[in-house]
Amino acid sequence: MEQNLIYCDECNAKFDTSGIEFKTAQTVIDNKQFKVVYYNCPTCGKVYVVCMLDYWGNKLQEKYISALDNYRKAYNEGISPIILQQKHAKVEALKEQAMAYQNELLHKYGDLLPEEIFI
Repeated sequence: MEQNLIYCDECNAKFDTSGIEFKTAQTVIDNKQFKVVYYNCPTCGKVYVVCMLDYWGNKLQEKYISALDNYRKAYNEGISPIILQQKHAKVEALKEQAMAYQNELLHKYGDLLPEEIFI
């Protein structure tokens, strides 16, 4: 079985993705409320931000998860391949939309995250 490893940019430690402990923090930037999901390098503690969710980011994430659940349910029920393909296309489109918005948030606000939220 292939392991997914992460290499820390700070200390060059490598660790398995299955051992990551995701944490959340709340913060306000430019009068916008954000839920920040992050993890720390287990060796040096460097913070890696996974995502920043504001109201719209959270809605996009919910839409994507709902479509993915719907696709999985249809797949397990043996729905026709054509309908499965349509559902899969919807999942991919929603994922792209959520990822694009996430990248926009990280680019715009990522450097403004206060250090004290990562304690």
